Amino acid sequence: MLTSRLSANVDFITDTHRLSGRVQVGSPGLIGVLNDPLHSLIEAEDVYLSRLQQAAKILAHFETASLNKASIALVVLVRREDLGPQGIARGGYTRVEAVAVTVTTAQFEITGLVEVLTKFEAADLLVGGSARFLPVYAASAVPTQFPETSYTGGVILINRQMVTLIARQPRGKP
Repeated sequence: MLTSRLSANVDFITDTHRLSGRVQVGSPGLIGVLNDPLHSLIEAEDVYLSRLQQAAKILAHFETASLNKASIALVVLVRREDLGPQGIARGGYTRVEAVAVTVTTAQFEITGLVEVLTKFEAADLLVGGSARFLPVYAASAVPTQFPETSYTGGVILINRQMVTLIARQPRGKP
């Protein structure tokens, strides 16, 4: 029996800050909320704010906060299941291949796995469809200016507008 989580614990990463909180996602899951073209803001509850260079030091706590989706560089989820129903999260019930990739933005280096239906095509991943965020599974992200800090999760969603490079990692290489 499938049950949908009503909320998800999320780390939102901007170019300068980490915002940790809870988002009410309902049946579409977080991917549905983030990719909703009718809303440019996302509402979060019980939000803790910290700077990237001091991610463990809490600057402030808010009962609720509104985040501009366009300013979110990364979304880190511990559990892949929080992403949403498989039909939305993976584009359907078809066989997929996991491909190891490196993705960069102006501020981050991300490694993990993307899921493709046929073969790895950067254009399909970055400009195909209307999704704002690219899911990278079993992922880790490192801020380029603070390489001693890293963020890991079952899935990291990357703002497709901020991607500067995506490359398939050579087979057999981490």
